[in-house]
Amino acid sequence: MMNKRIYVMADSMRVGKTTAVKVLAEGLRMHGYTVTESYEDWKHNPYLAQSYSDPAKNFLESQKWFAHRKWEQVRDGSSQGGIFIQDVAPEMDYNYAETNRRLGRMSKKDFAEYDQFYRGLGWERVIPPDLIVYLEVSDEGLIRRALDSAREFETVAPEYYLMMKKVNREWLKHNKNNVVMVDTDKLDFAHEEKDKVELTNIILYQIN
Repeated sequence: MMNKRIYVMADSMRVGKTTAVKVLAEGLRMHGYTVTESYEDWKHNPYLAQSYSDPAKNFLESQKWFAHRKWEQVRDGSSQGGIFIQDVAPEMDYNYAETNRRLGRMSKKDFAEYDQFYRGLGWERVIPPDLIVYLEVSDEGLIRRALDSAREFETVAPEYYLMMKKVNREWLKHNKNNVVMVDTDKLDFAHEEKDKVELTNIILYQIN
C-alpha cells in the first residue's frame, strides 16, 4: 500500500482547497488507492464568527483553536495508511495569523502569543507532507471568487485576500517541501470533468 501525505494550500481563502481535496480523493480512489481526507474544521470553531466582528477580543483564541485542531488532524493522519490529504496545510493557518498581524487585526502581543503556542504544539512529531498542492489564482480571479462565495460573517475588504496571497507567496519562496503549482484560472476542476481528471493525473505523476 502506498503511504503518502498531501497538504493542500492556496493563495488565499475561496480558491478551491476543499474542492481540490474532494476531487483528488475521488480521482485517486478510482485508481485503486486508499485515501483519507481531512477537512478544515471551521464549523466547530466557537470563536470564528466573532473574530470578524471583534478581532481584538476573539481573533487570538480563534487562531489558537485552528492551530490545535490542525495539529490533531495531521497527527491522526500520520497514523493512517494509504494516501492522507489535508485540507489547508498547517503553514497556511500560520500565514493567516501573519496576514492579520500585518493588517492590524491582530496585535503584536497577540501574535507573539500565537507564535509561541503554534511552535509549541510539537509539529516535529508528525509525518511531514510528501507533497504540497498549491492552488494559485490571479488577483482578479481571487477577488471575484472571494466576493461570490464569502461566508456571511466574513466581513473584510478585498485587500484582505490580496494580503493573504502576498504572505503565502512569501512563504512559498522559502518552503523546502515538494510543491506542485496548480493554476486555477486555467484548470476549472470545480466544474469541468476533464479538469478533474487532469488534476488527478498531475498528482498521480508526482507521487508515483
